Amino acid sequence: VTFLWRAAGRPEAETKEVTFEDIEVDAYYYDAICWATENGITSGYNGETFGPNDLVTRCQFVSVLWREEGRPEPMVTETDFTDVLTDAYYYEAVLWAVENGIAAGYGDNLFAPDFNCTSAEVVTFIWRALRDSDRFTEETA
Repeated sequence: VTFLWRAAGRPEAETKEVTFEDIEVDAYYYDAICWATENGITSGYNGETFGPNDLVTRCQFVSVLWREEGRPEPMVTETDFTDVLTDAYYYEAVLWAVENGIAAGYGDNLFAPDFNCTSAEVVTFIWRALRDSDRFTEETA
């Protein structure tokens, strides 16, 4: 969330309050989490915890990025990925990310939604999402 918040230009949240029991007000990522929760980009785990030290999976990050982009409707409605089920919460996010060249699979018709998303993947996904956008400027780079 912090990478994405920085790429978005470090926008200020209107409310500087989160209710996650595992987030401290003086944490370096506090403003990022305020912005992300206020804008419906994330709601943490059941709205109670955020898991700031948890690893993020590919499906989680693609979903966060898709929500930040405004939940655009993908033009395709199906995927060949055998590990992305149509009833998964991240299904549309994966369709959108693949359709727009933001993310790809791991071969053998696998997206690997539960693989940990590396920092390199996070930065690449953000860059690919913003590369053709007027929001991507030197200030957000």
